[in-house]
Formats: sequence, structure tokens, C-alpha cells
Amino acid sequence: MGKPLAVATPVVLEGHLIDSLTLAKVIDIIQKDGGDYTLNHFQLGNQKQDISCAHLTVSAPDDAHLDKLLKELAPYGVTPAAKADAETAPCKNGQPPADALAIRLPVSVQLNGRKVSVDHGGQELYVVPNPDGQSARLVHKQDLTENDRVVTSQHGVQWR
Repeated sequence: MGKPLAVATPVVLEGHLIDSLTLAKVIDIIQKDGGDYTLNHFQLGNQKQDISCAHLTVSAPDDAHLDKLLKELAPYGVTPAAKADAETAPCKNGQPPADALAIRLPVSVQLNGRKVSVDHGGQELYVVPNPDGQSARLVHKQDLTENDRVVTSQHGVQWR
């Protein structure tokens, strides 16, 4: 038996998890990167068009490893189950921070305790909360300004 993993977070995965092999791919990524998981709940869609849903607890040796793992899992639709606001960091010289979350799928972001949908154009974009704290927009890297704050973690982000 290996060293116990120090940090864990509940996550949700929804979609066509079995026929697309998404659940298998997610588990492979978790285990390949030295993490572990517990399947807490699984609901299989009854019909081909129905969505399946899995609730897992993903664990890792430390916070940095867990954040890296969650970023790798994001393209597969894995989102933290916790209801926490998104974390942000400022742009410097119009460039996003190194840990900025690049978005390639439609998302919802929790801001000030409220879920806000953000549209996308199918390209790599960054989530920038508006100054009112009640809405957000997706911005191309070349359009970021010094005043923009960019979402930097999976916390508070829900993939649609």
C-alpha cells in the first residue's frame, strides 16, 4: 500500500460517460498522475440520448498536484462539486498569469455566490469577471488588458 494522499476534492462528471469512454479516460488520467479516486455515486442514463452522472472524490499528494490534476481533467467535463467562487489573478502587461485557466468549452462561473453562464466562440479564451462582479465574459489572449483579472482555478467553474 502506497503513501496516503493528503488532499481531496469532490468532483462531478456528466455526459455520455460510458459509450465515449470518458469515465475510463478520466480514471486513467487520475491514476497516471499519481492520484486516486473514490466513486461516490453513479447514475447511468437509460436511453442512448440520456446523460450519465458520476460523483467522485479525487485525491492527490498535495494542493499543487490536485490543481494540476483538475486542469488536466477539465477538458473531459470534470468540475469541482464544491460551491466556491472562482479564483482570479491579474494580467501583467496584457498577458494572462501562468496559471490562467484557458477555456475551450462553454462554462458557468460562480461569482459572489451566483452562477453566471459565459458564452464562447469555440476558441481558447480566458474568463474575465466584469467589474460589477455579477457577470463575466470570455476574452481572447490578444484582447486582455492590464486591468483584467483572469480565472486561475477550477474552483467555481462548471463546464456545461
